[in-house]
Amino acid sequence: METETIDKLFLELSQFSKAKTGREIQLEKRVELLTDLLASARAIAERQGADTMWRRFADRLAEAGIGAVTARLFKILPSDLE
Repeated sequence: METETIDKLFLELSQFSKAKTGREIQLEKRVELLTDLLASARAIAERQGADTMWRRFADRLAEAGIGAVTARLFKILPSDLE
């Protein structure tokens, strides 16, 4: 069988296959983890941090590879205190 024929057959098969590569599975798990952390962060923000175990939350963020640098956009500004 010629290489061109094999390539065409593989392309046709790949369009119907639901199989995922290891990398795709890894990325899906990462997206799920980060989505969960963002949902937690939003819930914490909505209750203004009340009843939050900050150390545990910070540890989970660090385990996910999220750094501790605060974005300027979310720092308290002088206009917020007026």
